[in-house]
Amino acid sequence: MLVALGVLHGCGGKNTETVTDTEKVTDSESGTDTDTGGGDNSSTSPLTFESQVIVAAASPGLCIGSTDNNEAVVLTDCQNSETSQLWSYNESTKTLTHTQSQKCVANVQSKLVLQACDDSSAQAWSYEDNIFSQNGESFDVNMSQLSIIVYPTHGGANQQWLVPSLAAAEIDENYVSEFPFPDWDENAYKMEQIMDIINRRTAIDEALPFPRDVSSYPGEVDESRPRISKEVTFNRYFHEDQTLDTLKRQHWISTGTYAPAGEIIEINVSAEKDLEDLYAIINVHTDVLALTSPNVTNSKQVKRYTSVSTKVRLSRGINKLRSQYGGQVIIASERSEDLDVTVSIANVVETVHFKLGRDKFTNWLAIRENSAPWGVLEGKHVYLDMSKEELQKVEDPEALLNTFDQTIELVRDLAGFEKTATGVHKMPTLKERFVSDVQITAGFAHAGYPIMAGPGWNLFSVDTARNNGWGNWHETGHNYQQFCLWSRPFGTESSVNLFSLYVQDTLGQQSRIQQENRYAIAINKLNDDFSFTDDADVWDKLVFLMQIKHALPDIGWDMYRQLNRRFRELDSQQQQSVCATSQASFDATFEFLSEITGYDLTQHFKTWGVGVSEASYQKVADMGLPQPPVDISALNPGS
Repeated sequence: MLVALGVLHGCGGKNTETVTDTEKVTDSESGTDTDTGGGDNSSTSPLTFESQVIVAAASPGLCIGSTDNNEAVVLTDCQNSETSQLWSYNESTKTLTHTQSQKCVANVQSKLVLQACDDSSAQAWSYEDNIFSQNGESFDVNMSQLSIIVYPTHGGANQQWLVPSLAAAEIDENYVSEFPFPDWDENAYKMEQIMDIINRRTAIDEALPFPRDVSSYPGEVDESRPRISKEVTFNRYFHEDQTLDTLKRQHWISTGTYAPAGEIIEINVSAEKDLEDLYAIINVHTDVLALTSPNVTNSKQVKRYTSVSTKVRLSRGINKLRSQYGGQVIIASERSEDLDVTVSIANVVETVHFKLGRDKFTNWLAIRENSAPWGVLEGKHVYLDMSKEELQKVEDPEALLNTFDQTIELVRDLAGFEKTATGVHKMPTLKERFVSDVQITAGFAHAGYPIMAGPGWNLFSVDTARNNGWGNWHETGHNYQQFCLWSRPFGTESSVNLFSLYVQDTLGQQSRIQQENRYAIAINKLNDDFSFTDDADVWDKLVFLMQIKHALPDIGWDMYRQLNRRFRELDSQQQQSVCATSQASFDATFEFLSEITGYDLTQHFKTWGVGVSEASYQKVADMGLPQPPVDISALNPGS
């Protein structure tokens, strides 16, 4: 399942102490104590504020900021030391002013820009119910691209923006955190949001106003457990596929350390120069739960803290960090360069970090006993993040990691990458990451970085990974789809299962769609008026694609390997042209597959009612290709 949340592609403490100083709410993720209050607002409108950060409710680690030249409004990681993230709002004039540049936010052709303030209608924003709106459009978080856009007002979580000074005034002194709570309890959800954000904005040298009870989740670290220092060295280089509209992995380095909830840790970055785009992440559970998240509405419960991951920009020297929830400490390097970097992490506890090739199976029992509430297994191509309880169930970490590594190699193979390639087909170097969680936003699991897995996924099981791993193969496959180029028009949840079927076939397992008689079911639906887009379900569309593979065994799976390569070889302008419409995608895919297979596939596409243009059919006809040796649309390999 592919979900639009966080970095995903568009297919979301038992303490009642209140904050008394609401004019000085600062960032717990930075050692800088920045005044974000801006003065006494008691004589002004309650919705007027000065020099405050504006936090995205859909992802409280993201704030509204500006480009370096102060010309545009952007969404960026919250960093209280950044004055470019401070804003003032005047309810009487409806203007939102950038404190640093004293420019106003304007809507210019549905883009948010900064202009000299002039009281124009483009600069007039209503701020009500946490929404900045204007003429039926509002500030909106595009979660697939982690950007701020202007979008028709719907009032959902992506359009909610929280200001710490205003949020603090809404604290219910009688509220006590208790999980799970029902999905209809909007007050509980609001209180959790507010306490989370106020804690994040509290200066690092001040006590957290709302200590979190993490005994149930993510888990406590015993006070008697020794706090350690650890040095980690890594190289910043990585290579990623740059094909338009494909999911990107991230360079997250597991350190084998865990930050206890509410405690200050130090990360000392040793480098000869300032390192841009270097971050620390505490806690890999990046899904942010909303009351509208499918798994919340389906279960009718919010089962854990709604947002527990913290991301902090690192600078040379000593960086002080704190997470109210605690979690594994990750170094995220978002810039690729052939440079070794050393970081020293202090006041953390050691946790499981079993690395294939470095650690030995014979030492596993001792290693897993040393786990904090969460730990990780690292293979050649994968990280597997699990709870201490799940890690205890891992009997053979080498076998488990080797199985996942093999799967990822097969998915990359069908995607058309090569280990020895140097051009656009060069193999991505970054690893996939699977993270187990007690509640995720949607699905049994969902793709992205990281791939999130819900309860019962059995990430710890070698047997599941080998013999019942369709879900693992499916979610990994999503991360290699060429979405708008061809995967989405032919069914995002259909075309992805080419990867799953390829893994099944390579491992010698029986095809799932043959076991489930999907070919016969699909064939019986075909008629003269059949429409691929309107009438084919998720399995039918997969059958359409697999029939071509079965009809032409001499090329077989390689046709889809070559199809991915053909689209990847297009220049960016050509890719944008294909992505512009489903029509263009249907045409390009039909033409490429006909060329790759060496057969005119017109009849198969027409029988299935695929929206190919007559011009494209004529183009293939002019190639003079032979007809396929069989009636592809009637092919049922299971009969």
